[in-house]
Amino acid sequence: MAPVYLGGLISVNVLVLNAFLAKMDVFPFLFSSTVTGGVFAILLIIAAMSYYRKDKREHILDKYSQESKNERIKGNVIVAIYVSISFLLIFAVAFFKPGKL
Repeated sequence: MAPVYLGGLISVNVLVLNAFLAKMDVFPFLFSSTVTGGVFAILLIIAAMSYYRKDKREHILDKYSQESKNERIKGNVIVAIYVSISFLLIFAVAFFKPGKL
């Protein structure tokens, strides 16, 4: 299930970053039209499929199966912080008003 969560989290992060850049008028919102949204969705699917390859998954499992308990705890804390910040950024983008500090 980890690749599914990772792919979903990366997708949400890309969409949140795109929404923030669209609110700043730096980059157009990717889902402003059906064609653009469809192309973006296909690109996300292709990128997520690269994470599901068996050889890559086995390489990652081999690499992290030798972790000590302290390294595992440190990694879990970093992932928890990453997930928390990603979740909070959704609200930051939703309530962000350009031009006001």
